[in-house]
Amino acid sequence: MNLRTLSLTLASAVALAACGSSSNGNGTASSSMTTESSSQTSVSSVVSSSMSSVISSASMSSSSMMSSSMSSSSEPANALDCDLYTAAKGQAIYEKDCAFCHQLFDDDGIAIGGVANADPFDANATSYVYNGNTSTDLAAFISAYMPPPGGTCDEDCGINLAVYIKSLTDTPLCAAAMAEYSVSLINASAGQKLSPAAVILNSEPLNLWTIGAPATKALEMLAESGSPQMLLDENPGLANATLALTSQGEINTATFEMMAGKPTFLSVASMPILTNDAVVSIQNVAIDGLAVGHSMMIDAYILDAGTEANTETKETVPGLGVTGAGYAAERNELTGNDQVTLHPGVVSNAELSSSDLSEMHRFDSGSFKVKVTRTQ
Repeated sequence: MNLRTLSLTLASAVALAACGSSSNGNGTASSSMTTESSSQTSVSSVVSSSMSSVISSASMSSSSMMSSSMSSSSEPANALDCDLYTAAKGQAIYEKDCAFCHQLFDDDGIAIGGVANADPFDANATSYVYNGNTSTDLAAFISAYMPPPGGTCDEDCGINLAVYIKSLTDTPLCAAAMAEYSVSLINASAGQKLSPAAVILNSEPLNLWTIGAPATKALEMLAESGSPQMLLDENPGLANATLALTSQGEINTATFEMMAGKPTFLSVASMPILTNDAVVSIQNVAIDGLAVGHSMMIDAYILDAGTEANTETKETVPGLGVTGAGYAAERNELTGNDQVTLHPGVVSNAELSSSDLSEMHRFDSGSFKVKVTRTQ
């Protein structure tokens, strides 16, 4: 069954008629599709008995679709073939044939009036009205009353559109496949401790830090005090967690669920607390390409936030005890180098007599790692 469509360059009168608009007698078109709020119905009510027939039948006449579209639902929701009917197919149909009247959906699942100024369409609604006819069966409603310009929307079309529209809500007809990731922070240093770490997963790249640019206040807070909270508040991503303090030789792990097949970027940030203003971090590592059961091991960057001089004294290093100053609002980089750089490493009292750090507090590339495993 093919969806017959007509170019969206039809005369406006034809387009308005196809959107369910009518003349009010003075030549002004008025929209006749509205949505009403009602109590939440079960998912099964969205796919009626008329929709179940398409799963076993190749076609149905337009007239039979019209007469059966308001019939009560008897088909359980799990009978819907979510391999055959997908949000991607429905979105393609919607953008091609429906957005002309209803416009694209915003982040809240609302499609305001498009070119033809149709009434707003709310993906979260559970009741739909057309010229006095009411239905809670979205797929049948679309097939019967919302044909594309100059064509018809058969039952395959209606179900795909319903799956797409409901995918924008908290009650999708077809739940998205989920990917599960295990993210571990590994401290392979001889004597450093890593502060509680921010772990963030997002669908788009974040900007926690940029080498050569001044540290943000949130990065400075982490680099000097070891607290990731401000960084998480400003960069929550789609999912995040805070790992506990990770001592030398230890591993801390968090598990996340993300939508499978969607871009997923991982960022991690912590402070080696036996430093003045160092940060251990990875940023925007794409992990969505991992197959189930596969892992990747990533050497973390060791950064100098450039917000405090590397004096390595107990008065300025928080990990040396309660006398450590931690975060200071005034930036005190003696070199005047107020920018994020790669960390030169701990000097220690082996080479700097005023340092309160020992050689065991030194680190190098590879001392801190992040391991990601896709478990589902």
